[in-house]
Amino acid sequence: MAQRAKLDKEAVISLYKTGMMIHEVATQLHSSFYPIKRIIEEAGIKLHKGGNKKGYTPWNKGKPYLKLRGDKNPNWKGGVTLGQSQRRCHTIEYKNWKRALLERDGECKMCGSIKLLEAHHIVSHRECQGTEKEFDINNGIILCRRCHNTTKYKEHLFKDLLKSKL
Repeated sequence: MAQRAKLDKEAVISLYKTGMMIHEVATQLHSSFYPIKRIIEEAGIKLHKGGNKKGYTPWNKGKPYLKLRGDKNPNWKGGVTLGQSQRRCHTIEYKNWKRALLERDGECKMCGSIKLLEAHHIVSHRECQGTEKEFDINNGIILCRRCHNTTKYKEHLFKDLLKSKL
């Protein structure tokens, strides 16, 4: 059985202190991972953490994962992004519409709660987007978050009930 050459502890420690990872030191010194790790631990040196090491960049940082882009992603919704609805909520028209609904209704029109109130389109926003009906006060109603989550994406089922609550 062939004997392995003894590792120079000073060489291992000096290479590790330059910022090399354990596996890089092992490759350079033609050794395996664990003897290098043991030498570093015995010297009382704190081990580098891969992602926290100064100057260390993970192999996949900034690289797109093309296999799950667009319609290949299981969360794909046909090109509609959450960003569009979030941008709409920050417009002055939306804020004025919601304020007018809160003044008119003041409470959830389904359960009467006054906590976590949200504005809801009776005719879905997707159907009336870009028309004058989008911010029409007669096309909106105030619901609490619980009732709003019940009706969200099911506007066609609740349209008549919500209109009767106005």
